[in-house]
Amino acid sequence: MIIGSKEFVSISKWPKHDETKIDLKLEAQEDLVEKVVYDIKAIIELTKINPKKVQIFVSAPWKYVFYRKLKEQIKHTRIVLELIEKTKDNDHMDQIPKLIQDALKDQSKIPEIVLDQETEIYALTLHKHIISSRLGLEIEILKEQDSSNPKAKSALASKPAILLL
Repeated sequence: MIIGSKEFVSISKWPKHDETKIDLKLEAQEDLVEKVVYDIKAIIELTKINPKKVQIFVSAPWKYVFYRKLKEQIKHTRIVLELIEKTKDNDHMDQIPKLIQDALKDQSKIPEIVLDQETEIYALTLHKHIISSRLGLEIEILKEQDSSNPKAKSALASKPAILLL
């Protein structure tokens, strides 16, 4: 019996997806939140610490610009000196060579979708209560550039630094 259609579902063609309906930026935000929760759980398990609070440091704005440039340039070369020249930022030249070397060793350090600081803070803040309830911890979200804590400097685009307190 056929109800409301010309053919049975079991023999119908699989529906085609509509690429225009996919929001990669939104998916990147969801991935960010899941990775942060996973990373916090992994740090707790590894360190055997029983924290009451977690500080999440979101990367400084210049690092997002850097990773966008690096992501584009790494398609053309993997020579460190060339990458340094192409991603040059005079205010942060002391950090760029190490970031490039780390990215070349482990390309997962280069986000597939490079967001920005504001978007990452928005996503983490929007899901702060979910993160808190999943971990049973108080969550504090901070900008790298506003913190004097040395841990903040290890924040990367799509990879916030985490400090258990």
